[in-house]
Amino acid sequence: MKSTNLRTHIRRFVLPPASSIQRRPTDVIYFILGAVVLFSTSLILFATRGHFEVLDLDLFRLINALPDSIAQIAWALMQAGSLAAVPIVVLLALLAGRVFLARNLLAGGLAAWVLNKVVKVLVNRGRPGDLLEEVIVRGGTAEGLGFPSGHVTVAAALATIASPYLSRRVAWLSWLLVGLVALGRIYVGAHFPIDAIGGVALGVMLGALTNLLLGVPHEDLAQQHIREGFKEYGIELKDVVPVSDDARGSRPYFAKAMDGTEYFVKLLGTEHRNADFLFKIWRSLFLKNVVNSAPFLTPKQQAEHEAYLTLLARSHEVRTPEVEFAARVGDAYALLVQKRVRGETLTEASTLDDALMTELWQQVKQLHEANIAHGDLRLANILVDEQGKPWLIDFGFADGGVGPTELSQDSAQLLASLAKVVGPERAVASALAVLGAEAVRQCVPGMKPVALSSATRADLKEEPDLLDNIREEVIKQTGNDIEEERSVLRIEPKSVLWVVGLGIGVYLLLPQIGELGQVVELWKSLDFPWLVAGLVTSALTYVMATVTQFGAQQAKLPFWPTFLAQFAASFANRFGPRGIGAAVLLEQYLEKMGLKRRSAITSLTLKTVAGIIVHVVAMLLTISWLGLENVELLDKIEMWHLWLLLTIVVAALAYVFSSSERTEKIKYSAKGAWRDLVATLKQPRKALQLCGGAVGMNLFYMATFLFSMWALDVDVSPLTVAAVYLAGEIIGSASPTPGGIGVLEGAFVAGFKAFGISSEAAVAGVLLYRLLTFWLPILPGFFAFHYMQDKEYI
Repeated sequence: MKSTNLRTHIRRFVLPPASSIQRRPTDVIYFILGAVVLFSTSLILFATRGHFEVLDLDLFRLINALPDSIAQIAWALMQAGSLAAVPIVVLLALLAGRVFLARNLLAGGLAAWVLNKVVKVLVNRGRPGDLLEEVIVRGGTAEGLGFPSGHVTVAAALATIASPYLSRRVAWLSWLLVGLVALGRIYVGAHFPIDAIGGVALGVMLGALTNLLLGVPHEDLAQQHIREGFKEYGIELKDVVPVSDDARGSRPYFAKAMDGTEYFVKLLGTEHRNADFLFKIWRSLFLKNVVNSAPFLTPKQQAEHEAYLTLLARSHEVRTPEVEFAARVGDAYALLVQKRVRGETLTEASTLDDALMTELWQQVKQLHEANIAHGDLRLANILVDEQGKPWLIDFGFADGGVGPTELSQDSAQLLASLAKVVGPERAVASALAVLGAEAVRQCVPGMKPVALSSATRADLKEEPDLLDNIREEVIKQTGNDIEEERSVLRIEPKSVLWVVGLGIGVYLLLPQIGELGQVVELWKSLDFPWLVAGLVTSALTYVMATVTQFGAQQAKLPFWPTFLAQFAASFANRFGPRGIGAAVLLEQYLEKMGLKRRSAITSLTLKTVAGIIVHVVAMLLTISWLGLENVELLDKIEMWHLWLLLTIVVAALAYVFSSSERTEKIKYSAKGAWRDLVATLKQPRKALQLCGGAVGMNLFYMATFLFSMWALDVDVSPLTVAAVYLAGEIIGSASPTPGGIGVLEGAFVAGFKAFGISSEAAVAGVLLYRLLTFWLPILPGFFAFHYMQDKEYI
C-alpha cells in the first residue's frame, strides 16, 4: 500500500494532469520586466566601468555603516537566499501537499543559483571590498564576482515561483523577505545596491520563466464567480456555458436564468487584464491617432468603462446589446452582463451582401456622430442577428469624446476587415454610400498595419497588397487623390536611428576635434594633380552606377536620362535616411520608363544585391591579401563593444521583421531579385553590365579615396585604402543619417588609425574624400533633379 502511494506521488511530481496547469500572462510580464531591468543595470555597469554612480555609492555607504548590533539578524535573514534555502522550501512545500510547487521551487531555485554564476562572469564586476577602500566587511570576506547578487537572485526566484500559491498577505511577506535579504547583503559589505537590483531582476525573470515552462496548477472558479455575481442581483442561473469567441482581456460566457432569460457575460480578472496589459501599454506609448483605452484599470473599472460607453452608444440609437449590470465579484474579478442577442459574427457569416454592409456603416456613422470610437472594429466584433441586422459588440477598447483622426482610424480598421472578405471595390463602395467621399478619404492615410488588429494583420500575410489596393480603389471611386500617409507612431524608428547614428558619429569624431588645426595645415599643401584625378574618378562612379542600372532589368533604358537619374538620386539621398531618397527617386524614374512598380522595386533590389555581393567578395580578398596581424584596433576591442554591436544588430533585425508587411515585402523583393539575378547571369551582356558596373563603382570610389590621401602627401598603400573603404562602408550602411554623416567619417578615421596613420592625416584625408564624393555632387545633383522634373522623368 505504501509502495503504491509513493508511486502515485512520484507520478504526480513528474507529470501533473494537463487540465490542472495554466501559463499565466502575469509571468510573461514579470519575465519581460526582469529582463529589461537586468539588461539596463548590466549596460550601466558596462558604460561606467572603472567609475561609480553617485547614488549607488552613497546608498552603499549609508547601509554598510548601520550599527553592528543588527549583524546577527542580518545574517539570519540572508540565509533565505542561500543555496541551502532551496531544499528547505522544497521540503516545506511537500509537507504542505503542494507537489507541483515543490517541483517548481527545486527547478527554479537551482537554475537561479547556476545562471547567476554565468551572468557574473559575463558582466565581470567586482565586490565592494575589491573596488573600494574602507569597506566594513562583516562575517568574512565574500569571494568571487559581485553582480548580480546570488543570494538575492535565489530569494527573488523562490518568491516569484511561490507567489501564485500564497495568499496576498503571505506573498507580500515573502517579497519583504527578499528586500531584507538584499539589504543584508549590502549591509555586510558583499554587494553594491545595483548588485541587489540586478539580483532581483534575474530572480524574477527566472522564477517567471519556471512558472511559464512548468506551469502553475489552476482551479477554474469562473462559473462559480458568475453564479455568485448573479445571486447578488437576485438571479438564479440554470446554465453557464463558455464562449469560444476571440475576446481580448476577458472570458465570455452565455448564461441562462431559471426564467429562461439569456445573458452574455464577460468575466474580467487580473489575469485577463495582464494578458492585455502589454498590448495596451504598447499602443499607449508608441501609437498616436488611434483609440487607446487606459492600461491600468482594475477589472471593476474596466467593466464600468465598457458599460458606460455601451449605454452611451445605445442612447444614440446604435444597435448594441442592452447592459444589465456591472459588478465586482471576489477579490480579483468583475462581471459585465448584457442581454444576449442570438446571431453570428461576420467571421462566421456565409454571405455578406451590400445591404448588410450599408446598414453596418450606418451604425458606425451613428456611433461616430456621438464622438465614440469603438477601437476594435474587426469582423469578430460585428454580430448579425437572426433578422439579418448588424450589431456592434465588445466596447472593451472604446473611448468617448475623441477627435476626427481617431474616428477615421476606427473606420480604417473596418474598411480593411471588409475588404479582405468582399474585396476593396465593394468595401469602398459601401463606405462611400454612407460616410461620403471626404470621410472615406480621411480614413486611408492612417491605414497602417501597425494600427490594425492582429487578425487583420494576419490576413495581410495572404494579401500583402490589400492596403495599397484599398487606397487605389478610394482614389478611383472618389476621383480625388489622397493626402500623404499619416503617421500612427509617436516615435518613428528612423528618428531613433538618427539619434543613435549621430551619437555614434559624435563619439568617434569628438576625439579628433583637437587636431583640426593640423588638419587645416595639411589642406593648405594640397597636391592639385591628385585632387583633379579624384574629381574625375568621383564622376566616373556615376557612369558605373548607370551601367549597373542597365544590367539590373531586362528593359532597355536610355543612357542620358539614366545617367542624370544617378546624380538626381544622390541629391535626394542628402535629405533622408541613407539610401531611402535614392531608392524612391529611381523607382519613380523606372516606372516612368514603363516598368511596373513591382518590377522597378525588384530591379533596384537586384542592383543592391549585386553591390553587396561585389562588396563582400572584395572585402574578403582584401583581408586575405593584407592580413590583420598589424591592425592595432583589434587589440582595443572590449567585450562590451561586442555586446553593443550584437544588441544593435538584434534590434535592427527585430525592427525589420517585426512587421508582417515588411517581412512579406522583403520576401517578395528577395524572390524577385533572385529570379532576375539568375536570369541576368544567363545573359552575358546583362551580367557584365550588372557585375562590372558594381565592381567599377567600388574601384573608382577607392581610387578617389586613394587620390585624396595622396593629394595630402599621406603615405598610404592602395590595399590599405581598399580595406578602410570597404570596412567603413559596411559600418556606414547601417547608419540612418543621410549619406552616413558622422558614422562613416568616424569609421574611416578609426580604420586609418588602426593601420598606423596619424589622426590629423586620417581626418584630413577622410574630409577631402567626403568633399569629392558627398558634398560637391550636391550642386550637379540639384540641377539634374530639377531637369528630370521638368522633363517629367520623375
